[in-house]
Amino acid sequence: MGRLTYLKEGRPCVLVNGAEITGPVAERLHAYEETGYEPGEVHDLADRIGKFHLDRGRQNLEAAHDALQKVAEASELAAACLEGRVVILPTPVGGVMYAPWTDPEEGVEGIDELPVNAIKIWTGEQDYDLEDVGRYIFTTREAAEASLKGGTADA
Repeated sequence: MGRLTYLKEGRPCVLVNGAEITGPVAERLHAYEETGYEPGEVHDLADRIGKFHLDRGRQNLEAAHDALQKVAEASELAAACLEGRVVILPTPVGGVMYAPWTDPEEGVEGIDELPVNAIKIWTGEQDYDLEDVGRYIFTTREAAEASLKGGTADA
């Protein structure tokens, strides 16, 4: 569909039955034509905008719910901390710790990789507690190697 408006001296105009019309009607029609949308496309665009706002509202509600959930979790964590139930693990459960060992009779040494399955670390022969971290077991291979050499490294 062709344009109905044109500019005359910088102002929108429209011809209706041979009469040139200016003012608010011509300005609104001109603004509409400037969008480049046809009438059916405007309805589709309005639907898309409405859906966008619904989706955005849903996202905002979900974000607010997530934020409230985090506040509840933080509150629970703070209470647990005050009660002495919070332990900061040197490595996450599912991680690995390293236990150096030596066999003086055979003159060999090595480092065992120990999967951390819980707060207590069980090797099948021996278990370690959190206070053993930095003494007998280490959070990095480098620290375990340094202990084998008699050096000190951060646990």
